[in-house]
Amino acid sequence: MIIDTTIKTYPPSSLCTECGGKCCKHYSGILWPSDIVPLEAETIAEMLKSGNYVIDWYEGGNRFLRPKHKADPYNRGIYEPSWGGECIFLTETGCSLEWDKRPLMCRAVKPSKGKCDSNTGGKKGASRAWQDYQEMIAVAIELMDR
Repeated sequence: MIIDTTIKTYPPSSLCTECGGKCCKHYSGILWPSDIVPLEAETIAEMLKSGNYVIDWYEGGNRFLRPKHKADPYNRGIYEPSWGGECIFLTETGCSLEWDKRPLMCRAVKPSKGKCDSNTGGKKGASRAWQDYQEMIAVAIELMDR
């Protein structure tokens, strides 16, 4: 896995267990390009085909990938523009993904007794991180249509 060394990550702690995944119930963590290995349109297409990942964007900006929310009342397929929802990978016992397989946004959440915070810049930060990969996402969408 290629690691984005500009963003500090934090392993889960007992605070996460006590919290019960409030951040995961609020919004799915966003994937950074460095989370996708190999970073190719074919890999992105396979992720989207799995039904576990969707395309989102920041206020008309660049598209990015994130885990699907459990309830999408509009059933929009691979497109799920959203400002909130429970992550598809959240279970009663926590995240079903191993820590190193979770999106960078999830690994960047700093646990605290109050409000946890991710130092990624959220949807706006993700939009910037995916700026150079918009054509790759477009090709992945085309591959899905075949």
